[in-house]
Amino acid sequence: MDISPITMPNLAFDLAFHPKAQIVAAGTITGEVLVYGLDVDENAQLFKSNYHTDSCRQVAFSSDGALLYSAGADRGIQATDAETGKARGTMAAAHRAAINALHVVDPSIIVSGDDEGAVKVWDVRKQGCVAEYDEHADYIAALTTCEQHDEIVAVSGDGTVSVMDWRGKEIELSYQLDDEPLCVSIIKGGTRVVCGTQEGTLGIYSWAKWEDVSDRMLGHPASVDCIVKLGEDTVVTGSSDGMIRLVDILPHRIRGVLGEHEGFPVESLALSGDAEIVASCSHDKMIKFWNVKGLGNASAAPSSGKAEGAAEGGFFDDL
Repeated sequence: MDISPITMPNLAFDLAFHPKAQIVAAGTITGEVLVYGLDVDENAQLFKSNYHTDSCRQVAFSSDGALLYSAGADRGIQATDAETGKARGTMAAAHRAAINALHVVDPSIIVSGDDEGAVKVWDVRKQGCVAEYDEHADYIAALTTCEQHDEIVAVSGDGTVSVMDWRGKEIELSYQLDDEPLCVSIIKGGTRVVCGTQEGTLGIYSWAKWEDVSDRMLGHPASVDCIVKLGEDTVVTGSSDGMIRLVDILPHRIRGVLGEHEGFPVESLALSGDAEIVASCSHDKMIKFWNVKGLGNASAAPSSGKAEGAAEGGFFDDL
């Protein structure tokens, strides 16, 4: 499925795919969230929300696709109906500092991280924060979880990786890296954690061995700013050199370049629910789409590169 690029009115900071439909959401520097329906012939804007008073840095759909969460520099978390665009709930002052990371754990739990290193866990059913961690000395760059573990993995600008039981029972913190981690993905059936870094190295941790990386992969000539898991052995990386690469881990191999943003840094990557399309956004104000069908198998090769290409109140009171 080849999808035409989308020209954005403003710079997009983050992208998210609907888990069950060919719909992509983008959070922008102006605070708007724009949602598009994708089609081979023509993409259509489904709705635009303006609930944020400052830049929207993160967007994420709920696991059932009913809600679209967004967060950003205004310190608020917004829940929007993913079909109508109407507000479903707001936490206007969810953090003390701007929110830089947001991740959906399951249908009732979301987690957020801010510019001062705080991580908060939110239970939508209880309409509030159920756990908070202040282990990091600098901003939270990214958050993730995986099916095999109940822990949340956070990477920070202070050079550390933390692993937190979201029920508040235990926290593990890695030793400080020599490089700044910018993004994270969990692969190999939950046994490896891959971090993209400022220097372009992929740092690889073995699960539960956080004292140091167990391996490093070289080959990116610039910072690895974003990463998505395509298969248990394969990730897609977005770099500040504008390139989107297909990368195998253990054994290490950059299998090829999926596409590029002509030298503009890649801000965000998102994988469609059917794992057939990767979306990317960049400083060129474009959302581009790359066909990755079948490429999660480490023996496959990319065909030719490019595809065509808020008020105070209770937490999510209306949910």
